[in-house]
Amino acid sequence: MTSSGESMLPARPSLSILIPTAFVASLWCYIAFNLIYRHILGQRTNRLPYPPGPLSPNLLLGHYGKVPMKKPWFDYMEMGKTYGELIYFRTLWDNILVINSAEATYEIMEKQARITSDRPFGNALDRFTNWDQNTALSVYSEAWRRTRRTFHQNFRSEAAVKFHPVQVEKIHKFLKSLIELSESPCSDKQTHSDQLVNYISTLSQGIMIKSVYGIEIQSATNEALPKAAREFADLVEESLLPGGSTYRSIPFVHLWAWLAPSMLSKFARVQRNTKETWNMVRGEPFKEAMKALKSGNHSSLVGELISQNEVRGGSAEEVDRIKNMGSTAVSAAADTTASATTTFYIALILYPEVQSKAQEELDKVLGPGRIPSFKDRKHLPYVEAIYREVMRWHPALPIGFPHKSTEDIIYKGYLIPKGTLIHANIWAITHNPDQYTSPEKFIPERYLNKDGSFNEKYVNINTIDAYGYGRRVCVGRHVADDTLWLTMASILATMNVSRVCEDESEVLDIEKYYTDAALCHPHTIPGCKVEPRLSKNELEMMLDQGKDEY
Repeated sequence: MTSSGESMLPARPSLSILIPTAFVASLWCYIAFNLIYRHILGQRTNRLPYPPGPLSPNLLLGHYGKVPMKKPWFDYMEMGKTYGELIYFRTLWDNILVINSAEATYEIMEKQARITSDRPFGNALDRFTNWDQNTALSVYSEAWRRTRRTFHQNFRSEAAVKFHPVQVEKIHKFLKSLIELSESPCSDKQTHSDQLVNYISTLSQGIMIKSVYGIEIQSATNEALPKAAREFADLVEESLLPGGSTYRSIPFVHLWAWLAPSMLSKFARVQRNTKETWNMVRGEPFKEAMKALKSGNHSSLVGELISQNEVRGGSAEEVDRIKNMGSTAVSAAADTTASATTTFYIALILYPEVQSKAQEELDKVLGPGRIPSFKDRKHLPYVEAIYREVMRWHPALPIGFPHKSTEDIIYKGYLIPKGTLIHANIWAITHNPDQYTSPEKFIPERYLNKDGSFNEKYVNINTIDAYGYGRRVCVGRHVADDTLWLTMASILATMNVSRVCEDESEVLDIEKYYTDAALCHPHTIPGCKVEPRLSKNELEMMLDQGKDEY
């Protein structure tokens, strides 16, 4: 009887089931309470409303998993027709704001830069779990915060001239590669496009890697360091989009990724790959620079800074900042300058009249047998206008780098709460038809006066929206500015770029040649060929005479 009575008693759950169940239930209660308080009850206590935006599809998760992630600048530009210059939405704990207008960008990100220039990476949970040592975003953010002062000191306008010799050397080497490329066969089926993209990547990374570390690279696609820099940029780029890093605000997200990697496959992939890639970009070239320094070679920026640090007593913290500065500079150069240069080629094949007009100006100013140099820049307004139009027509970062507010902001009767992630839709700003006539077209003349001179209101580099805003404006913009201008001027002076295809009357949809994420760069150039404007011997003589520049 006892045995039968015992068999009728309900089985007691084991501790191995009760503890995880209680933990998960408590966690979800905590999440629900915080979300309801922050986004519902908290809003009711505020006198002012949040900016307008699409209705939240989920009470707790908000727009989590519902925000556009492929070329979202187009989506936000379209949303602007409904909601206006500000678009607000939330995902989990994050308040997110996308700004579609130049006016609002200036008022929020420039005039209030003191409180809108924080970086949105890293939080208390990250520090508790040591997550900031294992993700691309936090690693990048930590490097950025700790090296910004070093960046400003070594990449400001006055300091950028020290990069000129390397820029000239590498651009001339690039032109020699184009001469060789022009001798390869080219037809409707076989163009110079793929090899040209490789040469452009090698140029952009080669300048920065040699300037910073004194290391020569021959191919961006075949060597470990430039490949790692490119891979690191790929790892972080989607997370730079609005809502792209929201998964990081899930409590104990590292634990979920470990227990159930299929639930957070993208997260797990980033965690698995980033540390190794970052260590490659940060550590290996620094070791090479140190070897050169010990042998007496102080030519690199890293070598110069380490020497100065040793004279001051050899601070380990300063060495760490120098390491981070170098790796961050190389990672940034992996995409931005290459993207603009490739966009320049696309513009030339679509608008051959622009190329012809620029070459007329160059021939008139330079005369026969001379390649452009930095001292010619102020005498070449049309070439300058082409560079500015490239930066407007297809910016490398169409949605910009995210900022984070450190205080509440009131703008036109709306509350932008403290901690909001703020994105400027650079694409919407540079394609506003009220400011730019026919913004989808490549028209360098928009930067010129009626007499052909360059419009003075665009002289300041800070008028180039592609470089960002406020205190988080691109600190390497002066070096990038010099590199891009001289590259474009040199190509126009020495080469003819033309389109190769079966039907040249075909209208190209150029967006299919660009990637979809935050760093929007062309993955190829539609049927393209390059031909020297002069004979091979004449061009080589021009380049030899230009060696005095480096």
